[in-house]
Amino acid sequence: MTLKVHTEENDQREVTMTVEVAEERVEKAMRHKVRQLAREVNIPGFRRGKAPYNVIMRRIGRDVLRSEAIEEMVGELFEEALDQSELEREDLYARPGLDNMDEEPLVLKFTLSLQPVVTFGDYRSLRQEIEPITVTEEAIDEAMERIRARHAEVEEVERPTELGDLVTIGGIGRLKAKQVEVDETAVEDNDEETAESKEEVLFDQERLNIILDPEKTFPNTTFVENLLGLNAGDDATFIFAFPDDYDEEELAGREANIEVSVQKVQSRQLPELDDELAQKENVETVAELREKLREDLQKEAEEEAKNNLLEYMVIELRQEAVLAYPPAAVAEEVENSVESIKQQATRGGWEWDDFLMIRGETEDSLREAIYNAAVERVEKRLIFTELLSQEKIQITSEDIDAALDEQLSKYDDERLREGMREYFMRGEGVSNMATELLNDKLYERIKAILTGTAPDLSELEVIPLEDEEDEEE
Repeated sequence: MTLKVHTEENDQREVTMTVEVAEERVEKAMRHKVRQLAREVNIPGFRRGKAPYNVIMRRIGRDVLRSEAIEEMVGELFEEALDQSELEREDLYARPGLDNMDEEPLVLKFTLSLQPVVTFGDYRSLRQEIEPITVTEEAIDEAMERIRARHAEVEEVERPTELGDLVTIGGIGRLKAKQVEVDETAVEDNDEETAESKEEVLFDQERLNIILDPEKTFPNTTFVENLLGLNAGDDATFIFAFPDDYDEEELAGREANIEVSVQKVQSRQLPELDDELAQKENVETVAELREKLREDLQKEAEEEAKNNLLEYMVIELRQEAVLAYPPAAVAEEVENSVESIKQQATRGGWEWDDFLMIRGETEDSLREAIYNAAVERVEKRLIFTELLSQEKIQITSEDIDAALDEQLSKYDDERLREGMREYFMRGEGVSNMATELLNDKLYERIKAILTGTAPDLSELEVIPLEDEEDEEE
């Protein structure tokens, strides 16, 4: 046996594989390399390919010859060492890395990343009431009002601002610093820290269009009230407070200092809520418009409920789950994110170095900035994948066909339909469709788990896709 292989695994699903190579194996590779070189180089006094080993070695240099021979051996040595170890190829997560090499005697050290392992707690004992998803008449009324606002007739006026006007302002709004608790024992005697955090910016805009409606623009505050009665060219400086129960938690109970100038005042004339308005939304009557909005809002509410429940399950699972994954998983996610940002910058007409410079970043600082988000995405994906596996959730060819038919039914034009069929049946299109189908099935299973109606895991089966295809044939 010409190899001695030793493996050692750490707690991050990484294995260090040390490979000691017998010297006769290296010598054999060097002689093979010499035979190759003998056919490629001219040695004075010898016919091509006939120069002795020692002559060629002196001509090239023993160290150079050894290095070139070893370089050609590395791939073969790794494969042989992997076969000799107890590791299985399917256990490997990413391409191995050669971390260190001592040439004489030849010792190679590889780092192998293993597939992540996720262990859940007793998630099937989780219980939560699932509220029915309904769309209220008030929600539809608000949507109708948004349509009216979208079709409003706007006209610049030379008069003081009134309720309902569209006003263009410029300036800055600063939030008063939050009061925070300070551990006095942690503050040095010479420290000048206060119990306040840094001041934050509410807005900082050269041109900002707002509607003077106290129910829509910073509702339940006096912001709009302070801008009433002003003319274009007027300045306004005032302070207002957000109520303690304000919907946006970060703003609740805080004061804001506002310094703005009014640039333009425009009146808004909202159209009547009649069939003529409905026809601008591609339906015939107001009744049809309300029904369309009901359907749209229902779909939005269902999608939001699905995303919220999936997110809830991830959070619950993460609390007790044990995740072991190699650093390569996060490194790969970081690199994918950097590449995505680079492509976006390129599509926007930027040179990559210029893009980084204008942001005051380097690639290294960018990687540091997105690292934590990458970790979160990796762990979330691992939890989803393991949950799908444990619950034996899969999609079949019938699922794909049904989803495709539903998507294509939205298009009346035959050429467009065929173009969309081609998109959905390849690459990103089919991948997105599969992900959506899996999420839908997982959502239904999670609802069943939380309400105690999920089927027993022992009753579930995984049907390989090949079997399905055989049955179809």
